[in-house]
Amino acid sequence: MKKLFILILAAVCSLSTVNAQTKGDMAAGINFGMGFGYDEITYDGESFNNISIGAKFQYNVLDKLRLEPSFNYYLEKDHISMWDFMVNAHYLFPALDNKVKFYPLAGIGMYGTKVSYGGFSSSDSDFALDFGGGAEYKLTDQISVGAELKYYIVPDMSHLCFNIGATYAF
Repeated sequence: MKKLFILILAAVCSLSTVNAQTKGDMAAGINFGMGFGYDEITYDGESFNNISIGAKFQYNVLDKLRLEPSFNYYLEKDHISMWDFMVNAHYLFPALDNKVKFYPLAGIGMYGTKVSYGGFSSSDSDFALDFGGGAEYKLTDQISVGAELKYYIVPDMSHLCFNIGATYAF
């Protein structure tokens, strides 16, 4: 009976520890970026590059694991605009007294394009994968800034993207 009581007590303690790790921090933020290396799109013989703006939400599932849904809109250039909605997982490696964090990332989502020229308009969307890495620096208890480099795998539109951004923790 004593062993059963100790076993139940240990199980309850481990559950409360797991529960404490899943009550993660949350943050919301903005992104500014540049997509480049669209080999499938050329304009006057040059590779297509595009500026993006976006929003993101971060939720720490565990101490070192964070999920980040994000939406980015690539501004229209040469009659082409694009968007993506991705959900990324970040595995956090803290450094420098927890002010700096480095992380690899991988995600899945949707990627869309729209071509408009004169009265003609065409749009398309497809599933996408991305992978890469990033770093963030904690300016204050609530505000962090960071940068990411990630590669999107999209049918007929795979490319590299560099983002900078800021988040506010609440």
